[in-house]
Amino acid sequence: MPLPYLVPPSARTSCYTIRGTDPRTGKRISATTHTSIKREADAYLAKFNRDLYDGLLGRRKRSFREAALGYVDAVKPTGPQLVAIVGRSRKDGTTSQSLISDFGDCPVQDVDQEAVKQVEQRRFQVSRYGKPYAPATIVRYLIEPVTAVLNYAAEQGWRDTPKFRHPKYNNKRKRWASVEEVNRLLNASAPHLRPLILFLALEGAREREALALDWENDVFLGSRWAVLRATKRNEEDRGIPLHSQVVEMLHALPHRTGKVFLTNKGLPYATAEITDDGGSPIKSAFRGACRRAKIKDLRPHDLRHTFATWLLMAGSIDRVREVLMGHESQSMAGRYAHVSDPTLADAVDKLPRLDYQLVTSREFQQSVQPKGKGSRKRRRAA
Repeated sequence: MPLPYLVPPSARTSCYTIRGTDPRTGKRISATTHTSIKREADAYLAKFNRDLYDGLLGRRKRSFREAALGYVDAVKPTGPQLVAIVGRSRKDGTTSQSLISDFGDCPVQDVDQEAVKQVEQRRFQVSRYGKPYAPATIVRYLIEPVTAVLNYAAEQGWRDTPKFRHPKYNNKRKRWASVEEVNRLLNASAPHLRPLILFLALEGAREREALALDWENDVFLGSRWAVLRATKRNEEDRGIPLHSQVVEMLHALPHRTGKVFLTNKGLPYATAEITDDGGSPIKSAFRGACRRAKIKDLRPHDLRHTFATWLLMAGSIDRVREVLMGHESQSMAGRYAHVSDPTLADAVDKLPRLDYQLVTSREFQQSVQPKGKGSRKRRRAA
């Protein structure tokens, strides 16, 4: 049943009037707002609808679960936001903690700053690695998805527009890697991880975008072009030029079907499987590579900052960098993301070539094992 609506002033009345149907009785509603000012009438109508659907006129209250499922159905969020709201399915058949499990049947209008704070204190104190959650993680996996669901509820007239305090944090991380560091990282990485690291460093893709690449639909080696699907910017597709060394790497991969980047078991990465503390499918392997390469404070997403920094050092203009990073839409992006752009390809070609080579698992194990007498004993001790 539609919500009551405003009728403008007329010759018969000098004020805005609320018209509609009472959901409890089915009777017609006709009530004056006592004002001829549209802004004031809108506020009056919003309060009228809240009272109506909060149960003051017999309508049942909406639960957070109902609002969350309605938001997911209407907006169809993906990635971390979807996992934060509804959870993810585990191999044992259970579902991870989520906002639906946190708030459940709590009336949607009762989800306030105090309720959010209680969830934060219960679930976002210490990560599974024994470290405090970063403020950015709390914002990404609690504040932002809760706000999105409650904004949807407010649009339906079920509650007021939410206003939550955000934890203060520095969102401007500037860590990037030198060419020498990336070379060391590549040579210290496991065989299955090397192609992905090369791609992230020379293409600037987000980790999730790279792991979702499909051979058949997204990679066009002949034209040195790839399409990243449903990217962070408005869920639109984004075309990227392939660096010559990336093209060589892709040609050298042993498979040509399914996902481009595979795990050490030859399986696609679970791109939707985000850990509760904001982890990634390659976090452990990447940390191991950094440890062997003696590189400190480098994360997978820092390779995206590295790409942007290298573009700047190579003299790329701001607009080209923005398009390559996906911060600014290309002309008619989405419809023509599959069409290569020579200007962008020229910019990527100015980036350096890296010390990259494909190696077998056996060759990699031999390269990282200690040499000399007693090496087996030292490996066991390690």
